[in-house]
Amino acid sequence: MKEWKEQLAKYEEVKDWDAALKLTQKVIEDDPDNIDVYLLTNYLLMNLLVEEDYEFAKTDYYSGLLKRYFNESYVKFSQEPEYLFYTAITASMSEWFMGINDKKVYYKMFQRALEIRHDNVLYLWGNYAYLPLKNVSKAVYYAKIILNNDLIKLSLCDKGALGRYVLEMIKATIKYEL
Repeated sequence: MKEWKEQLAKYEEVKDWDAALKLTQKVIEDDPDNIDVYLLTNYLLMNLLVEEDYEFAKTDYYSGLLKRYFNESYVKFSQEPEYLFYTAITASMSEWFMGINDKKVYYKMFQRALEIRHDNVLYLWGNYAYLPLKNVSKAVYYAKIILNNDLIKLSLCDKGALGRYVLEMIKATIKYEL
């Protein structure tokens, strides 16, 4: 994991959201073509808005940043399957914070990622787990493959809090089978 990712994880652990955002904004400024920093910034902001305690007065500020970084990153990376997959996961939490007014937009992100990389187990899982016509048995099948593959789990770990969230969603998929 790169140094900035390690520092970001430390800020997230102590819930120092503003320091985490300053860090990712600096990385974006220094390396504007870094797909990971956009993915992690978008997730940080979405998770903050949906799951964490923060000063309510900062809601417009945080949601404005999320829309900004989503729009910037979409222009740059909308043809990258990795970006589409992880952004669809993030958008599924509360798409309106990203300025998405139609769930079909993030459904299409899942589908497009799979069209580009039709053999990617994560993208297969995402399509079966998240799309309106869910196929639980196929989602569980791909979840088991992912959970038994150390390389895939390692790639998720490289995505910090976003990767841990995805891993938890994959584990939750298995519970549908029980």
